[in-house]
Order: sequence, then C-alpha cells, then structure tokens
Amino acid sequence: AESRTLWLNCVGTFGVSSAAYWWTRLFGCVGRWVLRVLGRRWSMQLAYVDDLHLLCLGPDKFVTMWLSILAYEVMGTPFSYRKFKGGLSVDYVGYRLEYDRHVAGISTKRAEWILQWIDTLERNGWMVQGRAFIEFTGRLSFVARVVTWLKPFMAPLFAWSSVLARGTVMRVPVLVYVTLRFLKEQLQRHGHWVNATAPWFSPKEAFRTDAKCESGRIVLAGWSTENGVENLKLARWFSLEIFPEQLPMLFKEDGASQWCSTAAELLASYAASFAFGHLEKGGGSKNLRMAITGGTDNKSNQALQEKNMSTKWPLLAVHMQVSSQLLANGVRMRLRWRPREENVPADAITNGD
Repeated sequence: AESRTLWLNCVGTFGVSSAAYWWTRLFGCVGRWVLRVLGRRWSMQLAYVDDLHLLCLGPDKFVTMWLSILAYEVMGTPFSYRKFKGGLSVDYVGYRLEYDRHVAGISTKRAEWILQWIDTLERNGWMVQGRAFIEFTGRLSFVARVVTWLKPFMAPLFAWSSVLARGTVMRVPVLVYVTLRFLKEQLQRHGHWVNATAPWFSPKEAFRTDAKCESGRIVLAGWSTENGVENLKLARWFSLEIFPEQLPMLFKEDGASQWCSTAAELLASYAASFAFGHLEKGGGSKNLRMAITGGTDNKSNQALQEKNMSTKWPLLAVHMQVSSQLLANGVRMRLRWRPREENVPADAITNGD
C-alpha cells in the first residue's frame, strides 16, 4: 500500500502469468482421476488450457465417452455443451484431425487466412508493417506445430522479424519474399495436411553420394547400394556436371564454387533420388509411408535435417526444391554422415574414376 509502483503484467493466460500453470496443474489432477475411474478402457485425453479433446476406442467407445463426461461432471468440471462436437473429423484449437483418413492439419479457414495474407502483401507491393508481420509469423509457428513441413522454411521469416520494429513499414527482403511465395505455392499444391501414420524406414541405405566443387564446375555423383556394398561391379551409378551458366547461384563471379559444398552435397542426394527411381516424375502421394536413407560425407547435411532449419543461401533454395519434390511423391529422405574413408567409391566417381 505504501509503494507508488504499479506493476502491469501483460504475459500469460487471462493476463496473469501464473494462471496457465495452475490451470494445467488443476486440470491434470482432474483428468488423471477420470482416467483412473475408466480403468483399462481405451481412452486418451488432450487438454489445451480449457479445451478438451477426448478420444475413445473399441466396441464400447460410446459407453467410455459417457463415463468420462459423467466423471468430469461428478468433479464439478464446467462444460459448455453447445460447443461439443464429435465424429471422426473434428476441429481442435485451430487444428483439424481426421481419424478416418489418418491425417492432421489446420482448418480450412486458417489455411485460407494464410493464403489471403500473402496475397494481400503481394497486392501491396510486398510492403508490410512490422507489427502485422510479427503477428503473421506467430500464427504461422502455431500452424507449423502440426503442418511440420512448413517449419524448415520459417527461419528467414523469424530472422527478419527479430530485427523489425513494430511501427516500421518497409518492403520485405528478397529471401523473405522467396520464402513466402514458396509457402503459398506449397499450401495450394499439397494442401494443409500431413499424414499421421509413421513411415516405413528402410533398414539399409539406398545410395551414397558425393559432390566435387571446383572453379567453374561442380560434379555430382553417387551409386546405388541396392545390391550391397561389397561387389561394386553390380552397382548402378551416375555422374553429373554442373556449370555456371546452368545453375548460377552455386557459383561466384570468378567461377568459385567451393563455398557452397553443403548445397552441392544436398543436390547430389536429390539427384540420386531421381537416378535410382525413388522419386517419380510428376509426383503422386504415397501417404508418406516410405523413407529412404542416403549416405554422404558432409556432416552439414545431416545437421540440416536434425536442426530442420536454415537461412543460408543457396542451401535454402536447394532445400526448398528437395522438400517440394519429396512431399509431392509422399517420400521422406534421411541423410546419414559417413566418414570419408567409407565414401571412397562416390568420391572416385566425382574424380572420373
């Protein structure tokens, strides 16, 4: 009462920073008690603040559902029954879950909002206010929690928004422009869904690749391991030369290409996917049920996949192309680092041996 300092808390649910924490603890206790009442019945619950998603399985699923609601009522949990929705396809806190198709994503309304926001930005000559752009990246990060293929390409957006003043109005940088155009194209082409089924990972590598960066030339090479790694005479292989006039972004003005070895190595893995038939021309969804593994002697590519994010050019551009083609074919690619001594055959092919 004696202090003249007024503290205004602007963080947290309902304006009080501790409310979300204590609400989670409280609802967690009630939810665990309900599960204890259900015993060994098939039931799963997902709670986000005061929104509850209840999943009941088995021949007695409706009995389980009513028992769950009854248990919550016994504990005095307040429900707004006019907001109740059910079925095999439901919306939940902005996400869309379709159990019959084994897919998850965002609602159509939220997806249309993203596309309209980018369209409006384009009509405005790519001029945007800092406050609006920061809000957009925040909503997009919420979307990327489920539509996971968006995540790797959000790094340029967050990098720019981190240094952008809220009141500033300016044109977006080229890298942000390219990223937004890419996200718009992918959402329109592939939709706002991801397959929720776990892909089948091949127990062995599908190929091994290498890239050789020289002045005025890049050589991409690789070989298929489908016939094993012992008898190389039976292995299919490819070697591809790239020159500055074909792919200028991989070369500097003096023709140097050694600086973009990571992008070249990723491009070699991409070429191997095509050469050995893992990607079909034109695409066609396979529901992400297969994942191919490739070996490379570049650690940065494995780190890129683990981090799942990059702001480096032209690595981001190559990553966009690879991701788009994999998504179109319903395939995932996992790259593993191999010591140079284990990647000698691929290295020999780049040297013309």
